[in-house]
Amino acid sequence: MTGENESSQVVEVSNAGAVDEDQVNAKILEVWQEMLRDESVKAEVAGILSVDAGVLDSSTPPVVATSGPAGVLISGILISVGTAFLVAAGKEAGGVLGKAAAEALVAAIRRFWETRMRHIVSPVGSNVLGEPKTGDE
Repeated sequence: MTGENESSQVVEVSNAGAVDEDQVNAKILEVWQEMLRDESVKAEVAGILSVDAGVLDSSTPPVVATSGPAGVLISGILISVGTAFLVAAGKEAGGVLGKAAAEALVAAIRRFWETRMRHIVSPVGSNVLGEPKTGDE
């Protein structure tokens, strides 16, 4: 992408739910693949993320889950922008994304996660992910 640090790519920090990061990633991938099966939904997703629909690869979701670092997030899951997704978007743009373009894409991915993907990956009551952490926690 650019030389941005990892924290600028964090989409959400959640309390741990009932499943581990591998299971969350499997659910993210399942939801992503389902979204891209329908060409009209794929076009809508491309518009939301401001990328060409050809960049959207069903094996490369825009977000990934990792465990929070020990001692900082005792039982947390980090949802971050997927590096492979950013690289694909950069290639589509003719190389590495500039800082402003990368920041805009990361912001679009955050909004997409919050408004279109999170509630499908972790429906209310499913406990796939816990509640998002706030800056107070």
